[in-house]
Amino acid sequence: MTDVAINNDALKTLGDFKVDDLNVGQLGINQPTAQRLFDQAGWR
Repeated sequence: MTDVAINNDALKTLGDFKVDDLNVGQLGINQPTAQRLFDQAGWR
């Protein structure tokens, strides 16, 4: 939304919004495999 005015100083300190090309659907697909690897490695 480019036409929305924001009057929030804390939010303004974050800077301009940057679009990420990361496909979050792919993260969800890979999550079970990643979790198994973390479990096998003993990562906490």
